[in-house]
Amino acid sequence: MLRAIDGILLRTITPPKTSVGYVKSFSSSHYYVYGLNVLAACDHQCRFLYVTCQAPGGSNDITAYRNSTLPSYVEGLPISRFIVGDNAYVPAEHLLTPFSGNDRLDPSFDANNYYLSQIRIRIEMSFGRLVNKFKIFKSPLQCSLKSALGTCRR
Repeated sequence: MLRAIDGILLRTITPPKTSVGYVKSFSSSHYYVYGLNVLAACDHQCRFLYVTCQAPGGSNDITAYRNSTLPSYVEGLPISRFIVGDNAYVPAEHLLTPFSGNDRLDPSFDANNYYLSQIRIRIEMSFGRLVNKFKIFKSPLQCSLKSALGTCRR
């Protein structure tokens, strides 16, 4: 059974400097919003298997991955199990990524990249289902960042 991982930016209001210290780290220069980088893994049926929020929105997926416990989860997989990620991740024994750069131009790698992209689509579908099921994620979250159990309101 294959699994897929990726990160999603959950938008938040501008966090107060007293809560987070360096506010700029929560700003995503790609989307021009403040947020949190949420990393998740799902299976082929779009069911979430792992979700963590260990990094501010300004950090990339590999930073969120390294700050989480997901690397130990990936390394602990049995021999016949794999996780598929995009090129933001470093390939490992149980972590598969597509060929990139000049390698992706090699016709012998086309099938590999095609099938990996079909699996990676599952995590995007999972995020889409999450956001559409819980409409609160469509607008910036207003919550206390000091506590993971802080009360959030829209």
